[in-house]
Amino acid sequence: MAVDETCGIKVPMRNPETSVAGFRDAILRLWSEPGLLPRLSEGALNRARELSWENKVKQVAAAYDEILSGKR
Repeated sequence: MAVDETCGIKVPMRNPETSVAGFRDAILRLWSEPGLLPRLSEGALNRARELSWENKVKQVAAAYDEILSGKR
């Protein structure tokens, strides 16, 4: 999953009514918890770095290096 509790508020997409209520609840939570938005913003930047192609290439290359070196 791209969105987790460190970078966003998940909203259920079961039907329009549930989604509207979820968005409402998320907005109210952001309003009532002043530190939440900056924390989620920072989390979103971190999550974007984790999921970047550059990072994925490094992970795959490290796995190949580990396999080829016989450490697995």
